Amino acid sequence: MQNRHKLAILNMLGAYPTIVTLLAILGPLMGDTPMPIKAAVLVPLMVGLLTYVVMPIIIGRFAGWLRDGSSRRNLLATAGMLAIIPIPSILADEITTQPKQTATASALDGMMVDHVMINVSDFERSVKWYGEKLGFKETVRWTVDGLYDTDLAYLRRGNFLIELVSSPTTDATTSLPPATDFSTHFAQRGITHLCFKVRDVDATLTELNKKGIPTFSPAIDFPALNVRVGFIQDPDGNVIEFKGPTTGNNVVGGNVVWARRN
Repeated sequence: MQNRHKLAILNMLGAYPTIVTLLAILGPLMGDTPMPIKAAVLVPLMVGLLTYVVMPIIIGRFAGWLRDGSSRRNLLATAGMLAIIPIPSILADEITTQPKQTATASALDGMMVDHVMINVSDFERSVKWYGEKLGFKETVRWTVDGLYDTDLAYLRRGNFLIELVSSPTTDATTSLPPATDFSTHFAQRGITHLCFKVRDVDATLTELNKKGIPTFSPAIDFPALNVRVGFIQDPDGNVIEFKGPTTGNNVVGGNVVWARRN
């Protein structure tokens, strides 16, 4: 009888690099597709590849090892197999992370969002607000020589990083006038709001309302982009957007033209 422990090791040898390779190839193409849909695509592909391609090859190559009863050989082979398992995934990671060396290679290849900076009027108030209301965790705070009485901190939630900065008000201090409604907010120039993706925009606004944060602009569906959005403001009047799936309620119209992907 074939050893179940050996079969488990062979299954890992086949399954791990298979799913990593599928994610490396299909992950960028699927983008922000909801996880259940990603799983519905990836699982059948993985099972099919394992059943009809990967495992028959692996089991054929290691048939003798499966039948071998030598404890010493088993120990050495098992150690070797466990060492081999990560190699295909490492190679796949190298393939997906290395910038393509083409005639149009750019220093911007691989560029990712790192953080957004918000200059606030009350440093401790804002640290507390973003922590208690939106669940951000302060990871570090610091000062910089030459910036008199200026406080800085990084706040993190998941992969999103906010840099809070607070310095004394001087004659050189300028800020956008606070937006009193959605129209005035959209009339402002520059970077004017943050956006967080959530599962349910209405539930998010309701939860924040219970925490004492009023809704700045009620949730609306925008079918042209297949999104629902709603807005609040932080203590300094900075606008924060929440974006999620449509519900069919409070629908607004509009036109959209998708950019052609090369």
